[in-house]
Amino acid sequence: NKLAKFASISNIHINRNGLGDQIELNIETGRPGILVGDNGSEIKTLAANIKKFIPNNRQITINIVEVENVNSNASLIADLVVQQLEDRVAFRRAIREALK
Repeated sequence: NKLAKFASISNIHINRNGLGDQIELNIETGRPGILVGDNGSEIKTLAANIKKFIPNNRQITINIVEVENVNSNASLIADLVVQQLEDRVAFRRAIREALK
């Protein structure tokens, strides 16, 4: 999904209740605005896509959590370096900027 590539998702926690009829997704991201979209349109399509894979009797709740300090999260820094390398930036420059 192209949305997940640009949303800088660092971690996803899946919580289920004891009965198994409710699922809670906690998505930690560096860019919550991209994941939520205009007036929550992207999150609604995400929920609809996830509901295709789970049984109808289960409810799903999606929580978007913003990562406060993006520079201290290793997976977000690695995604930044990967994105720069895909954009043909010199690897020494990409690493140097990531270490700042």
